[in-house]
Amino acid sequence: MDLCFTVVIKCENGYQASYQLAYQPCPVWMQGDKYVVNMCDDGVHYKKGAFGKLLEFHEKDNGRVIHADKQCLLICDKKWTENAGYDGNDTLNRIAEDIESEGFRVTVIQF
Repeated sequence: MDLCFTVVIKCENGYQASYQLAYQPCPVWMQGDKYVVNMCDDGVHYKKGAFGKLLEFHEKDNGRVIHADKQCLLICDKKWTENAGYDGNDTLNRIAEDIESEGFRVTVIQF
C-alpha cells in the first residue's frame, strides 16, 4: 500500500474539489491519475507550503471558487503509519498544520 492522503476542499454552490497527496516516492499532488503539483525538487518529505502550491494550482486550473468559510477534509487510511517509511510518523500532523496555516479549518478522517 502506498502512502496517500486525500484533501476535499469545500467550494461555492455546493461543489467540492478533491486532490490526492501521493508519495511516488516523493510527495505529489494529484487529481485523478494526473500529477498537478510535483514537489520532488523539494525532497522526499512533506514540507510546509505544499498546500499553498496546491491552492495556486486550484485557483488557476480548477474553475471552482473556494467557499469563504475555507473548510476542507483530510482523509487517510487509519493504518497510514504502516507506510510512513516514505515520510515520518508526524506527516499527518504536518499536513494538517500546513492546511491550517493557509487559513483553512481542517477535519481529519481516518478510516
